[in-house]
Amino acid sequence: MWVNEAKLPLKQYLDDLLSPICDLQVIRLYNTESELDFFPVRIFLLNNGMIPIYPGPLTTPNGPHQPNRLSAREEDKFFKTYTHWKPVNTPKPGEPGNYIRELYRCFTFNDYEEAWIYF
Repeated sequence: MWVNEAKLPLKQYLDDLLSPICDLQVIRLYNTESELDFFPVRIFLLNNGMIPIYPGPLTTPNGPHQPNRLSAREEDKFFKTYTHWKPVNTPKPGEPGNYIRELYRCFTFNDYEEAWIYF
């Protein structure tokens, strides 16, 4: 296998354990930092009988119905009671101007080691 212009050493310069790799078919790969860099390897494996396994689709579990939205008064009361929680609006991917409202919790620790006790 070549990556960019690197080549295997000549067989005569390798010990007996490594020299058989020189008899294998060479696949030239270019490191372009793209997801297509290993496409030639995939084609080689498919042509030589490898069967790809694709994971099934992921589904997000949903309850039977969405919970009722809190009123502004209920929301204020919640955040005054549970001060370690806060709402965060993050932009919704692919939908400019739309956002996802998420609930974040703040954790504070006295030192680095203490943080790992809880996780």
